[in-house]
Amino acid sequence: MNNLSFKNIRSVLQNYWAAILAVSVAIFASYYAITYANLPILEMYGFRQTQTALSVYWMVHEGWQLAYQTPVAGYPWSIPFEFPLYQSLVALIVWLGDFQIDVVGRLVSFGFLLACAWPAFSLSRRVKLPPETAWVFCALLWSSPLYLFWGRSFMIETTAVFFTLAAMPYAIDLCDKHPRWRSTLLCAFFFLLAGLQKVTTAAPVIMIMAMVVLVTHIKTAGIVLPSLQQLICASVAFLLPLVVIILWTKYTDTVKSLNPLGLQLTSNVLNSWNFGTLDQRLDPEVLKTVFWDRVLSNNAAGFLGIALITSAIIFGKWQIKALIAICLILFALPVFIFTNLHYIHTYYQTSCTVFLLAALAISCTLWLPQVVKAYAITPAIITVLLVVANIYHFSKNDIQTIKNVDTPNLTTLLIGNAIKRYTPEDSGIVVYGYDWSSEVTYYAQRKSFTVPEWFKDYSLAWLNPTTYLGGKKLGALIFCKMPTSQVIQRSDVKQTPRLLKIDNCHIWFPDLPLNALDEITTRLPQNIEPKPISCGANQYIERINGANAPIYENSTSIGLLSVEGWLAVSAAEGITADTTFVTMTDTNGITKYLKTRSTPRHDVNKMYKHPSMPDVGFTTLVDVAGLQGNYVLGLARVYKGQLERCTEVNASVTIQ
Repeated sequence: MNNLSFKNIRSVLQNYWAAILAVSVAIFASYYAITYANLPILEMYGFRQTQTALSVYWMVHEGWQLAYQTPVAGYPWSIPFEFPLYQSLVALIVWLGDFQIDVVGRLVSFGFLLACAWPAFSLSRRVKLPPETAWVFCALLWSSPLYLFWGRSFMIETTAVFFTLAAMPYAIDLCDKHPRWRSTLLCAFFFLLAGLQKVTTAAPVIMIMAMVVLVTHIKTAGIVLPSLQQLICASVAFLLPLVVIILWTKYTDTVKSLNPLGLQLTSNVLNSWNFGTLDQRLDPEVLKTVFWDRVLSNNAAGFLGIALITSAIIFGKWQIKALIAICLILFALPVFIFTNLHYIHTYYQTSCTVFLLAALAISCTLWLPQVVKAYAITPAIITVLLVVANIYHFSKNDIQTIKNVDTPNLTTLLIGNAIKRYTPEDSGIVVYGYDWSSEVTYYAQRKSFTVPEWFKDYSLAWLNPTTYLGGKKLGALIFCKMPTSQVIQRSDVKQTPRLLKIDNCHIWFPDLPLNALDEITTRLPQNIEPKPISCGANQYIERINGANAPIYENSTSIGLLSVEGWLAVSAAEGITADTTFVTMTDTNGITKYLKTRSTPRHDVNKMYKHPSMPDVGFTTLVDVAGLQGNYVLGLARVYKGQLERCTEVNASVTIQ
């Protein structure tokens, strides 16, 4: 009985090893995609992720329109690039279920990555590959660090890849002497969606598949004109999508031209940026960076992958050579067309690495079995090695980047929170020092003009920022990576010096609501004599002006002072204070008390295992424009009528 069971298991593994491996990898990939779906979309290329999410946010809040809004470049708010297929789908799901945008965007992107299995199996059947080929391709795709990372990002990449792959089986159908209209229309439909979603992904594939159809015709019929049906079908399948894509590009250029910054973002202006130079195409360092450093070494097991593909091309049968050659052309051509884009952006290789993985899958399942017939397990072993290598590189290079996304991007998140808290919802903001990134704009949930230094009218935008807000009330000016002296010399800042400093950024609020400010008093609360007491582990000044401990030591404030943290009487017993104060003591020993507002601290409740403990968090924002000098910050609390000052909390701040 045991021997029979062992034989059954062995038979299942021999026949279904590829499917088992692919499903296992899919579970692994899904775990990371779902577990970290709620993290900020800032881990890499946050400017591009938030630009996509920004369009989704305003679709949800102000409705869908063809000239969709991306309000980061000032008024008018539309600067369309790709047709918003992915954005519209995410917005629809968010609107229907009232879900969090970041989470939906990530999961939709990952869903398209998983969905690539459908065209993979369709393609495999069209070219009569073994059933294992599609499964091996899926295992390599879903374990590839490039796709594991970017497949869970808030970006259009996997959507464009899916639609491109979906068109290819129907493009192969057009190689028939009498192509069917169904295949023609479906090919045109999916290539159209792919091209509208991302032309740099779809266009090279459209070109190559058209060449495949042409070469197939010449091979089977000789150098004669195709039939009228063949010509019409080819034109509909390949030319029609390209014509519509060109028309869309013309439309987007027209819309962008209505925007002062958009004038510098039209397709004509960006031609050299998109395509790069001949020198780049011939530069060994550029080619090594794109092909080896980013793709082959991390996503194809380096020399193992190269050896497999090279051996299959040299020693494989004609069919194997032809299929792998087409895959490699599809892999390399986009890099040589859009060289600068691929060199500057690490995520651009998602458009073509999929074809390198296809070449590997063909090598493993079509060529290896022919040369190792006596060792049938070899293809499975090699495939597992490729997958393990992929997962190793993902674990080594990417997992920590995903997990620690908050840390390097805390300033952006804090600025966004401050803008949401202290500016009217219908106001606009102007941001300097963030290039034209949408990061602050998205997390602030305000329409903005984020002014890049390369904007031709930068000096005008500096002097008259409200000119670019289309009549919206100015909620705040944000100055990042600029010296304080440059900021405080502005006439508007001098007139109302309400500046909040967060890390290396200053936020100026021209009209901060009085109810947003907390009170400073030099009188003891209720005239009670303070009692010095050790608060032990029941306190923490977490942030001063947005900077975390211990970075905030010797911080400076101009106009506004923000302090956040938590304070309890006994967190271990779930006992909280009646009132919490931040204290400010000057060099003469005079102490001022800053009233605070309570905030939830679920992390503290969880740490001390008191989920029902009242809010122990605090936050305060006070106007310190009339103060100057060095102060020491501390904490105080009122409990059962007694004012107690924590003796161990001391942080220095200079008010200018």
